[in-house]
Amino acid sequence: MKTKLGFLLLFVSLPLTSAFSGGLDLNFNYGTRYIYLGGNQVSISKDAYAPFYNPAGMSGVEKPEVAVNISNLITQISAPIGGDNQQRKSQWNLGPLFYLGGVYPINDRLTFGFAVFPTNLQGAKYTPATFGTITGREQSDFLARIEFAPSIAFRVY
Repeated sequence: MKTKLGFLLLFVSLPLTSAFSGGLDLNFNYGTRYIYLGGNQVSISKDAYAPFYNPAGMSGVEKPEVAVNISNLITQISAPIGGDNQQRKSQWNLGPLFYLGGVYPINDRLTFGFAVFPTNLQGAKYTPATFGTITGREQSDFLARIEFAPSIAFRVY
């Protein structure tokens, strides 16, 4: 009886432990249709968003298509700037997330696609920041990783 109760408590507590894990995991969806589907769009992406979601879906595109999408992410970050255990909040930051992609069917079996989109944007500006004897300076950093994704889909009959 104790073993069954222990397994039941473990089974019930597993979802709770994962809900309180740290880190920032953002999944962005581009295109209003795909935002509405909430992440269940892989099998139906047969348009200009196919290079991002599922390049094999490009084989279902019948005419050339282009998609442009811009979404903004507004963040504020806390970090130990100026010394150990000195948490400071950054200024509010604007992260422009974008998608530029297109699909071009070459013939009824071969389709070419290309997309450009960021996979990581990070950065913050802290004013004023103190580093030892240097005071009143601005400290900022920025990291961007942008993916250029050429794709080819070949339909097999």
